Amino acid sequence: MMNRLLSTLLLVLIASGLTYAQDSPAKSRFSADLGLSVGAQQYGGHAWLSNMHFLGAKRKIGIGYGIRWSSYFGTDQNFTSAPPEFAGKAEKEGTLTVANAQINSLNLAIFLQYNITSKLEAGFNIDAIGFSFGDEQASAFAPPGTGTSNTAAYLANPTSTNLLLVGANDRGSLYSEFFVRYKLNDRLAIKAAFSYYFLEYTTSQPIAANDDNDRFRNSASMVGLGVSYTIK
Repeated sequence: MMNRLLSTLLLVLIASGLTYAQDSPAKSRFSADLGLSVGAQQYGGHAWLSNMHFLGAKRKIGIGYGIRWSSYFGTDQNFTSAPPEFAGKAEKEGTLTVANAQINSLNLAIFLQYNITSKLEAGFNIDAIGFSFGDEQASAFAPPGTGTSNTAAYLANPTSTNLLLVGANDRGSLYSEFFVRYKLNDRLAIKAAFSYYFLEYTTSQPIAANDDNDRFRNSASMVGLGVSYTIK
C-alpha cells in the first residue's frame, strides 16, 4: 500500500511540474519543522531538523536527510504480533491491548520533496533508524482468534531499536508522512499531512500462547498539520 501511494504521488508531482514554470530555488535548504498528527484515540507530536539538496536544472526535486523526535500517546490501543512470519496469519496474530500507550522516538530520517510551484511543495519522508523509550505499561494479551477475550496481564516497554526494513520486517517505532506544504514567505510555511506510524511494544517476557513472541505492533494512520521554518 505504501509503495503504491508513493509511486502515485511521484507521478502526479512530475506531471504537475511539466506544466508549470518557476524560478529555481536554492540548491539546498536547512529547516526546522513542528507537527501534530491525530488519529482514533491517539495522537503524536513531532519535531525535526532536515537538510534538503535540490536536483535538476530547475531544482524541483529535493532529496535530504535529518533527525526527528516523535512522541506518541494512545488510549486503549491494540498491538498485534509483530514478527514478519506472523503477518496475515490469523492463527498467529495475538492482540496486546495497552491502556495508556506512550512512546518517545529519536530517529534519523529520509526526506523526498517536489516543488510544484514557487509556493507549493509536496513530498514524503520516513524514519530510517534510531531508538525509542517510554515508561513500562500494563497490558492485556489475548491469544490468536479470541479477539480481546481470555486476556492475561503483561508488562510491556517500547521496543528500543528502530529500523526501517520495509513493511512487516520493520522494527520498533517509525513515523512517515505524505505532505503538501504552502510557503507563506521565504522563511515560514504551513503543511497538511497524511501520516503512517509504526509503533511497537515488547513484553517483559515471551508469551507462550503466542509461540514465545514478545513484540507487538500498532500501524496507525493519522492526519496532521505542521509548520516549517527555513533556517538557511
